[in-house]
Amino acid sequence: MQIREANREFIAYYGSAERELVDEQFEGPSRQEQEVIDRATLDDLSTSALNRYIGVRRLDIRVPSEELWRHLERAGYLGR
Repeated sequence: MQIREANREFIAYYGSAERELVDEQFEGPSRQEQEVIDRATLDDLSTSALNRYIGVRRLDIRVPSEELWRHLERAGYLGR
């Protein structure tokens, strides 16, 4: 409880910022985010982060699934 009290302002700031991100329109990944990393594999992606992304974007996609990989590739997050 002491930790929460000591970080009350930090938690409030980032809690409200996260809600704002959900409501704003997504314009797509940046140019740097679109660079393909040759040695990366799908195993490098966090399942919990993917589930959070799916929840925030309100997608009806399972992790893992071919549909998810196609979605991420079309969005510019993955390259082959």
